[in-house]
Amino acid sequence: MGRPVLGRCEKGQQADTGEKSLYILDESSLASTKQMHDFVGRLHANERVLLVGDTRQHETIEAGRPFAQMQEAGMPTVKLDEIVRQRDPELKSVVEQLAQDRSGKRSVDWNVRGECMR
Repeated sequence: MGRPVLGRCEKGQQADTGEKSLYILDESSLASTKQMHDFVGRLHANERVLLVGDTRQHETIEAGRPFAQMQEAGMPTVKLDEIVRQRDPELKSVVEQLAQDRSGKRSVDWNVRGECMR
């Protein structure tokens, strides 16, 4: 646990022990097409991957958007929609408004505790 996933050894350098493994690739939207292709190509038959990320956050600086494209192509996806980080009701309301904004403009006026942000 805790070993870097995308930097793993090349397939063939690591023997296939037949052991079942699950890799969790967090911030999957940051992986480029090449990185995702190389990583998936290294998996053995009993290894699985759980991709975690948010297509509305940062994307890779390299070519491609495989995480979003796999979802668009029908990859089974679970969406988390309960906000638990913000406990203050006013701040939580702002975060909920931002999360529901699908236009990408993030045009919510903040006026919380006398602090204004645009």
